[in-house]
Amino acid sequence: MLSKNKMIVLFLCLFSSSLLAQEGTEIITESFIVALYRNAGNEFKIISPSIVWNDSVRYSCSGAEVFRNGSDHRIVTLMPHAPVVVLSIYRDSTLIGTKKFKVRLIPKPAFKLYADRNLIKTFDSINLPISKATIDFTVQAIPDELLAKDLPQDARYMVKYWVISLVRERKVIDSLSFTDETGNIQRLLSQSKTGDLLHVEIKKVQRTNFLNQKETVHLPITIKIIPLE
Repeated sequence: MLSKNKMIVLFLCLFSSSLLAQEGTEIITESFIVALYRNAGNEFKIISPSIVWNDSVRYSCSGAEVFRNGSDHRIVTLMPHAPVVVLSIYRDSTLIGTKKFKVRLIPKPAFKLYADRNLIKTFDSINLPISKATIDFTVQAIPDELLAKDLPQDARYMVKYWVISLVRERKVIDSLSFTDETGNIQRLLSQSKTGDLLHVEIKKVQRTNFLNQKETVHLPITIKIIPLE
């Protein structure tokens, strides 16, 4: 028979092993996540079979804000603000698992230009000429395709300030600035001559996230040249 002291030691060893097993529980997500997007609502479901989901389960996270989604304890949203995020899951005060995520920056938007609602150019395509009869000119920010698919509520962009200039032989003849995506450019075109160009500079773009918070997208000044026909 085991002595009383030996029984106590054996119990403590088994208890310690049980805690280590709980703390080593692997957190498995419903979909394979390479990295989270910074300053965005990354929602996912945890499907680790070893976790019993009830009201005693709680989350803690370093490097991100944690948002619970309704009554389903398995669904969580993380909004990272650091390069690495560590999510921990507890049952009451006992740690039952952790998971580390890398964090990536949200891709910069692309841009499309319209003359009287007719697409004339994406910023990575060939310059297409526009008619001198054009009235309205529109600049739109287009989100990264994967971001728009995965996190549509974090892929809402608006061009808030842009400048368009009439240029003749590298000299600016006149300029107009706008705080909406569409502006009337008749004043410029009424002064234009054959061979003139339009320069478009996008100065400010805002992104709205899943919390309806707005942030300014930091972009280098983008200048595009459009010939007049």
